Amino acid sequence: MIVGLSDTAEAIGETIKYAFSWLRDSSAWKYYAILLLLQIVFGAVLFTVVIGVFLAAGIGAVLSSGLIASRALNASAIGSTANPITALLLPVLSVIAFVIVLIVVYAIANAFVSAKVLMHAMNSLGVRTPALTTYKFFRLILLNILVAITALFSLYSLRYAIVLIAAVILVAMGLFIAPGVQLLGFILLFFYAIIVVYNAIRLSAAPQAFLSKEIGKSAAIRESLDLTRGNALEVSLITLVVGIIAGAIAGIASAVPLIGALILFALLPGLQVTQVYSQAKIYGLLLKQK
Repeated sequence: MIVGLSDTAEAIGETIKYAFSWLRDSSAWKYYAILLLLQIVFGAVLFTVVIGVFLAAGIGAVLSSGLIASRALNASAIGSTANPITALLLPVLSVIAFVIVLIVVYAIANAFVSAKVLMHAMNSLGVRTPALTTYKFFRLILLNILVAITALFSLYSLRYAIVLIAAVILVAMGLFIAPGVQLLGFILLFFYAIIVVYNAIRLSAAPQAFLSKEIGKSAAIRESLDLTRGNALEVSLITLVVGIIAGAIAGIASAVPLIGALILFALLPGLQVTQVYSQAKIYGLLLKQK
């Protein structure tokens, strides 16, 4: 077992302790405040849009029913090209497009602050990071997309990819050729879901490696695979324990009568910072093997 994660219980304790150490860090509190502000603005805008849609839909329904009735009485007065359904759909589609853009903007802003938190957490551990430029940040987004695709399709491991290919072939054969093999295909898909989780663990250190060095996306993925080789179980256990603690805190907060939702709303950015700090600590533990 690799030094640094050989004592899993000790590593879990160290990670939990460091994950919540941001509560004593004034800089981390600034990041928390920014995340909370982003959450408030996003929620307020989204709530306003939803209310506006309901009001517009109600008014539009009244106008549409009147328009349809008017057409029934006097089609020539309305005009042959008038379409009340289209008149209702266009505002709805515009709102949907706006909401999609809003979600994307919020996700990018949230990801940028999270990256800054991760860099701050790694710096506190002695892992120096270069400046986060706009170019590097968007490369980080591409890295996260690449990591997700690599984990989903096992692009780094041919033997795991073969399991996915075999499962898809068997399921397809069950649908169109031999129904008896479909069950085997679904069993393979179940095992492949476990492989996807394993892939995600093996690739979990790629963002930390990318932010801590001037390296490319492929190099960051290779470093994550190297660091987590032989440590996947330990990393998964640490991540699971931190996730359980965070989930328990969220559950207790939401159970508070009357104000539980407000408490949970305020806690969510803090739990996000806690998770990011745990990721930094896991990366620091993995680096001890070198």
